[in-house]
Amino acid sequence: FEFQGKTVMARVVSDILRSTCGGDDSVCRTVPGCENLAATEALHEHVCSEVHPVVFYDDVEPVKLELERQDGAKVETEQLKELDKTKGTEREEEEQRRRERALTQEEACRAEEEAHREELQRKCDQERRRQEMEAEAKKVEDEQTFKTWMKRQRFSDVNEKRRVFFLSFTYPLHVAVHENNADVVRM
Repeated sequence: FEFQGKTVMARVVSDILRSTCGGDDSVCRTVPGCENLAATEALHEHVCSEVHPVVFYDDVEPVKLELERQDGAKVETEQLKELDKTKGTEREEEEQRRRERALTQEEACRAEEEAHREELQRKCDQERRRQEMEAEAKKVEDEQTFKTWMKRQRFSDVNEKRRVFFLSFTYPLHVAVHENNADVVRM
């Protein structure tokens, strides 16, 4: 027969016959009827050492299927681990992107609030300066009005007293109240 591309049995039998009984088939135990025990053992050793044991298909198939199943399970497990790893990486990347978006939005909100606060502060400062300028202008105008009134009433100073009758005196405040001039009284 042929084993792994070689004609095994014919060569083995001819080698053994040559080494044991010189090729005479009727004398050797390698063939039926031969009594040479050494030749039989040599044949057995030679065949067992060079020829692999015959494995029947029915015995190989379940083992082969089991090995394939185990290999498939290993491959599937590795694929699942890789998939989990990939999904985990994707989740981590998505979480990182979400954190970056939240951080960007938070920074944008802070910047917007800061801009709004600065704008409000600027408007408050402008309003305060406008009010100060108006107050200063009103004060200058009131002083001018008061000085004009003082000159018209012939008073040189606020605390100056003037004799109205022989024993009575009048002050600029009394004259302003008598005239019912609230602007001068307020000053």
